[in-house]
Amino acid sequence: MAIKWFKAKLSDFGYEASLRNDTEYIYFLNQNTNFYFYNHLFDFILYNSTNLNELEEFLYAEIGDVSKKGEVTPTKLSFLDRNEENENLFKKIEKGDIIKPLKGDILISKIRPYLNKVVLIDETNEQVFFTKAFIHIRPKINSKILYLLLRTLFFKQLNSVARQGKGYPTLKEEDIQSIRFSKQIIDNLLNQESYIIEKIQFIENEIEKLKASKLKDLEIINQVFGEEFGFDWGTFEKLSREKVYKIKLSDISKTIDFRMATKFHSIKYDFLKLDIFKKYKFGHFSEFMTLGRQIQPEEFEEENEYYYLMPNSIKTNALDDELMKPIKTSFYENLKHISLKFNDLILAASGEGTIGKSAIYNSEKEAITSQFIMKIELKDKNLVQYFHYYMQSSFFLLTVEKFKKGMGNMTNIFVSQVKDFPILYDDTKVEKITQKIQSQIQAQNVIDEQIEAKQQEISLLIENAIKNV
Repeated sequence: MAIKWFKAKLSDFGYEASLRNDTEYIYFLNQNTNFYFYNHLFDFILYNSTNLNELEEFLYAEIGDVSKKGEVTPTKLSFLDRNEENENLFKKIEKGDIIKPLKGDILISKIRPYLNKVVLIDETNEQVFFTKAFIHIRPKINSKILYLLLRTLFFKQLNSVARQGKGYPTLKEEDIQSIRFSKQIIDNLLNQESYIIEKIQFIENEIEKLKASKLKDLEIINQVFGEEFGFDWGTFEKLSREKVYKIKLSDISKTIDFRMATKFHSIKYDFLKLDIFKKYKFGHFSEFMTLGRQIQPEEFEEENEYYYLMPNSIKTNALDDELMKPIKTSFYENLKHISLKFNDLILAASGEGTIGKSAIYNSEKEAITSQFIMKIELKDKNLVQYFHYYMQSSFFLLTVEKFKKGMGNMTNIFVSQVKDFPILYDDTKVEKITQKIQSQIQAQNVIDEQIEAKQQEISLLIENAIKNV
């Protein structure tokens, strides 16, 4: 690896108030002699207080709710529906950790800027409230152009001014104030503003068409399981629309806990009584199943090799171990007997909107799950992928819907229930079903690659517009 070297004046070290002398910062500081300061391009927006009394049901996003592509998946909240799972969010919000950016504003993550969690507020997310863990800026030039520059050509500069905190890099407003933004790059793009925005809009429309053409994993999984086990989805849809139905008193007595709710006895769940469900239960295949444990705030530790896994890590039915939080060694050691192992299944066991989400634990990090996450070890590790597909299917999710307990947003499922959940299983079909689902999902991944290529076209468009600078 070649050594990168450069000269710097002593006066450059005094340019920044805290006398920074890290090489990345000084290197990028010396790259531009003709530049704009931040105040030529945008303003920092002060955090205005939000009147919480005016909020009923609202959308709220933390940094973990933003993807590396800047897409936002907020959480729906209501002060009338507080529960153990979302209480921490409400406590943060009540302390003032909430902002409402306007359309055209840009948010930049204050932590781990290398993840490129930069958000442009547009018509898709302008109704969302955000945490103050974002730097909030309002562009003075075209928002789209500045947003794309921050995600591409100026991305290295954002990272160069970030400071290594205790555990991971952090970014503050005063750090961004020290960036020198190339005047030539920005002027060149602004001179072509109409042409660039038109081209970007065309490409983004193509991206939306590709997204609309993509089948969801749930559709593929349901179709394959339905075909292989001869399930009639049409009949199920018909049952789901029925509003009036009769049950026998003896049916109520069949439930161990004497469930009497009309929702529990809905005829749309009658399909779970079919012969294809009667042979196997989840408990036949599980070696060990347990809920995690509650943690106190003082048990977190910013820099450590042990982690705590909460429901936000499996929002998409896939593990995002970047969202796990480091914890004290003592907390981990006390609960090591229930720690996660590679290829464990993890299941969200609480909270509307999250309950029933699952993932395969494919991280090397040593971790304990929260009390809202169920850890499941299978006897046969070769069945992990098959079970994860089944746990994403409507068969499993409707079983969760039927048997969950609780009021409002605080619904739960328990280990004793999950062990008794019916499983669609035929050992002569497991490999075929798994491969069939995998191949069809991989075929959909081609669309993801096409979307990625279109996004690269936008980056190239920006780069080509300034190649002669």
